[in-house]
Amino acid sequence: DFAQDNPPQTTAAYVLAGRARVVTSYGAAGAISLPPAGADALALINGTSALAMTLAVPTKDLDGSILTIATVGTGAHVITVAGGISGSASIGTLTFEASPAKCCVSFMAMDEIWSLYPAPVSGTLTSFDIAVST
Repeated sequence: DFAQDNPPQTTAAYVLAGRARVVTSYGAAGAISLPPAGADALALINGTSALAMTLAVPTKDLDGSILTIATVGTGAHVITVAGGISGSASIGTLTFEASPAKCCVSFMAMDEIWSLYPAPVSGTLTSFDIAVST
C-alpha cells in the first residue's frame, strides 16, 4: 500500500468554447442556407457577375442565430429576404453595389424575422443598400 502524499485530483468541467459558425461559399444564384439551430453562419457570395440570392424566413428555433452575408466577388449581388428586413414588409431586398471593395451585413434571427445586427434602424425602414466607394 502506498501512502497518499498529495491531494486527490479532480477534473474541472469545461464548456465548449463559443458557438459553432458554418461558413458557406456561393458561386451561383440561388438560396442561402439557414444556419443550424444554435449556431451562426457566414455566407460568402462570390463572383464578378451579379448573383440573385434568396434568404428564407428563419424558424423559431433559430432565435439568436447570427447570419453574416459578405461579398467576396465584385458583382452587384441582390439578396431577397423573405418576410422583409427587420420585419419591414416594404423592404425585402438587400443590394450590394458593384465595387472592388468587399462588403458585409449581419442579421440576427428574432421571432421568425431577420433583424439587422447590430440594429441601427428605428422608425420605418424604407430602403437598404450596401455601397462602398473608393
